[in-house]
Amino acid sequence: ISYSHAGDGVLATELQRILNRIARPTYKWWQWWPPRVFRDQTNLAAASDLGAEIENALACSDSFVLLASKQAAASPWVDREVRTWCANKPSDRLFIALTAGALAWDDANGDFDRARTNALPPGLRRVFDTEPLWVDFTGVRADESLSRDPHFIDGAATLAAAIRGADKDAIVGEDVRQHRRTKRLVGGAIGLLTLLTALAGLAAIYAFVQRNHADQRARLATSRQLAAEAVVALDTDPEQSLALA
Repeated sequence: ISYSHAGDGVLATELQRILNRIARPTYKWWQWWPPRVFRDQTNLAAASDLGAEIENALACSDSFVLLASKQAAASPWVDREVRTWCANKPSDRLFIALTAGALAWDDANGDFDRARTNALPPGLRRVFDTEPLWVDFTGVRADESLSRDPHFIDGAATLAAAIRGADKDAIVGEDVRQHRRTKRLVGGAIGLLTLLTALAGLAAIYAFVQRNHADQRARLATSRQLAAEAVVALDTDPEQSLALA
């Protein structure tokens, strides 16, 4: 995901989270980890050459999502990432999500109309032969409610379907099934934990009762022993016998 940190940091974070869940294909059993969505602030380790690290990440990626905005259009870093991708990867694997500003495609010239487009970096001039897939996030509020915004979720699903080359309805349905399965697993785990907690409570109560019974038996045995000693001492030491009694 390429974006302006100042303008789209919150939205990029949430988009990464959702795409990590629904856009990556099912991985094989021999893979150590499933494919993931790369975003510089979460995936880059400390490096002396940040540009080389980003270029390496681009080289290892099979899809590119640009969060287009006026700020992204003015960012030299975003423009560098776009140029690097277009120089080495197919343009049909570059997907645009408009977050601010305007996009306008000119069919006659086979390019975005620069007079009416202000959200794309210069590196995307004359890159596409036909209008590329893009989703509109301009009405989305970049706050904590993103995960519940149906417009944002629908746009993310559109991107996920394009990235995976799958039907959007199938991806949404799969995500719903996974969500329900997760809820069932969580519910089962909570139920099991509740049962174990109840059993632990019953075991503690049983142990407490058993301990009280054991104490009672011990006191009874002691009292019987003292009574017996009192009877023995009655003839020889009445005072001791009384004390024992």
